[in-house]
Amino acid sequence: MDRPEHRLFTCWQGDDEPVGYYELEQQEAGAVELVYFGLVPRHHGRGIGRWLLARAMADAWALPGTTRLWLHTCSLDGPNARANYEARGFRLEGERVEYRLVPAL
Repeated sequence: MDRPEHRLFTCWQGDDEPVGYYELEQQEAGAVELVYFGLVPRHHGRGIGRWLLARAMADAWALPGTTRLWLHTCSLDGPNARANYEARGFRLEGERVEYRLVPAL
């Protein structure tokens, strides 16, 4: 589906080594959501996440009309994700506990 408000960025080492990615979505009233952000696990702990998040933020703020950048994080994210977000200036706005029933196979 072609959605001009949605942008996908990938990060590669060389021509064939995927490192990570992020997705940005422009929303109403100047908001941009960092919808997805991730690193291939073998690249955790190397400082790449810090660089890639800074790049995602720069790309988001460069979109015309951006007034707010936000994201969701959860306990399934990498162990350093929240610290990385907070170190780049994100702040916690709220917490919610959510349970989901997964059908048995």
